[in-house]
Formats: sequence, structure tokens, C-alpha cells
Amino acid sequence: MIISKTPYRLSLFGGGTDYPSWYSKNKSEIITAAIDNHCYLSIKNLPPYFSYKYRIAYSRIEAVSCIDDIDHPSVRNCLSYLNIDDGLSITHDGEIPARSGVGSSSAFTVGLLNALFHIKGIQLNKKDLAQKAIYVEQFLNEESVGIRPDSCSLWWSE
Repeated sequence: MIISKTPYRLSLFGGGTDYPSWYSKNKSEIITAAIDNHCYLSIKNLPPYFSYKYRIAYSRIEAVSCIDDIDHPSVRNCLSYLNIDDGLSITHDGEIPARSGVGSSSAFTVGLLNALFHIKGIQLNKKDLAQKAIYVEQFLNEESVGIRPDSCSLWWSE
């Protein structure tokens, strides 16, 4: 079993200033900070004797046999992106509810990718993990979130 713990973040500035339509025409700075509340994801292999291949528990429970049948966009797209074919049980537990403005969907995606890469035996540095999470959220999930790393030269700091 792999358990990931990803902090939520608080944006001190923003409100759309991290979108290309704004910062391509206006001066912009974005300051965010991690807070002491977390998104937890536990992932374990699912034995083949269940009637389903993937069990995902978050605010609801999904039990499906095919990745394409998963409703949760980040789970579906992360599994597809990483070509995960083994049966998995994925359980989410968050300390703050979804849609609370503290990056809960991004924390979920980062934590899920981090755990899935560990399952594959790959450990990414923070910047590579962030870039892959941005890719999943913006291009695969087609969500309108945050800055694109290819559009800003100084987008990363520890």
C-alpha cells in the first residue's frame, strides 16, 4: 500500500491573475503557500477475484472494470496517462472539503500521480511532479486551473 500526503495551498494573490489571458497583457505576481491541512490518498493492488478492476472511494464510491468507465476525471486520466493496467483500490480522505478554494483538486491530482509513479517504481522531483499534474489538470481534464509552466519563465520556486 502507498499513502500520499499532499498539502493544500492558500493563494494570497490570484483571482484570475495566473491565467494567460491576464498575465500576457498585465503585470502579474502570484504568491501561494502550503497550509497545514492535507489530502491523503491510499492506493493498493486489488486482487483479481473481485468483479471489478478499479475501486475508487472519494465523496462517492466507484467500482468499475475499465478505466474509461471511471467518472472521476483525475483518476481516469492519471491511470490512462500512466498506462496503469493492474487492478487498484484508491481511497481519498481530505481534511478540507472540495471546492473550498485551497487547491483541493490540484492536491488530489498531485497526490494521485505521486502515488502512481511510486507504484511504477519512479520517484519524481517536485518540479517534474508539478509539471505532470498541471498537464493532467489542464490538458487531460480540460480544467481551467493555474499557470502553464511553458508560458512563464520563473514559475517555480522551492
